[in-house]
Amino acid sequence: MNISIQGVHMDLTDAIKQHAQDKMQGLEKFLKNPDAVECAIEVGKTSAHHQKGPIYFCEVHLVIPGEENIRAREVTQDLYVSIDIVRKELQRQLVDAKEKRIERERQNKG
Repeated sequence: MNISIQGVHMDLTDAIKQHAQDKMQGLEKFLKNPDAVECAIEVGKTSAHHQKGPIYFCEVHLVIPGEENIRAREVTQDLYVSIDIVRKELQRQLVDAKEKRIERERQNKG
């Protein structure tokens, strides 16, 4: 999986980059051809001028050749929690897409 990561309204630390990459690489087992998938991760603060403490977001776009693109976004008060929740949502969407693909193939054969 080709992973790119971008920070918004904040500097990306090596720890943040590593955490995001590790979480997204864990999705490879749900992909038919992980080497062809583009994964764009955007993490950061929702605003540079937030009044009551930092609010962090994580947004990920998976571009899967021959299939629908998958997207998930989460906003929480902890950036790592946002990344973890997005990973779970992407996994759910990938499993749903796989089940639909299997069902379509089954209908086409029968």
